[in-house]
Amino acid sequence: MHDLSKDETLTAKILRFVMENPGVSAKDVAEYLAISPNLARNVLQKLRDKGLVRKEGRGFYITPRGEWLLSRAKTSRVEEAGKEQVVEPPAEARVSEPSAAEMPGEDRCRALEERIRNLEERLRRVEEIVAKFVKTGGQSGVPEPPRGDVERGKQLPRPPKPVMSVQEALAQYPGMLEQWRIEGVVVQVGNLVVERRFLAEFAKKFPLPVDEVERLDPVERALFEELRREALVILHSGREYRLVKNLS
Repeated sequence: MHDLSKDETLTAKILRFVMENPGVSAKDVAEYLAISPNLARNVLQKLRDKGLVRKEGRGFYITPRGEWLLSRAKTSRVEEAGKEQVVEPPAEARVSEPSAAEMPGEDRCRALEERIRNLEERLRRVEEIVAKFVKTGGQSGVPEPPRGDVERGKQLPRPPKPVMSVQEALAQYPGMLEQWRIEGVVVQVGNLVVERRFLAEFAKKFPLPVDEVERLDPVERALFEELRREALVILHSGREYRLVKNLS
């Protein structure tokens, strides 16, 4: 414990006590300095208003600004800082914006309510995208495209990747994904969105010998595993994999 000098003011003593005992309450301050709880609370509130201490729950903590002032200012300057005038600390010790823990109770509640509203709005948008995707045919398996879709699909830009997860497609290409599906540019295989032309080329590899599976590139292997999970590929006679339906 720091040995407080007799000529140190009450404000300086409280500030130093908070620095040496992080998380102390107003009651702790009052008991340590033998002052009334109301006086301790009033001084702590002044220090808090000046940005010299912050409050978390019922405990008080010194701020970088308070540490700077306590280490450099004389006793009289510390007392003055707790009342009216505050010596400006260097840039690294300044706090441009209070954290949630430093805000008064009402301000903190308003800030949290605003964050909740923003999160609810973002969640609502995601739900709308998912609902729209499901409504346009987001079922598992390989859906049949509308007639003439391949020809119309040529007018659309191709997907940036031949295979991607449904989650990635929804997050990065929600508008284009719907058009690609309607025009037959892509089809859904389980949890994957696959470019139709890539799927047609991959289907030509079947029947696929068992020892050829290890030679598939990573994208083809991911598609192969998803086809197996969806029971669209079966092992025949333990020697080769066959498609159970036409994927083209």
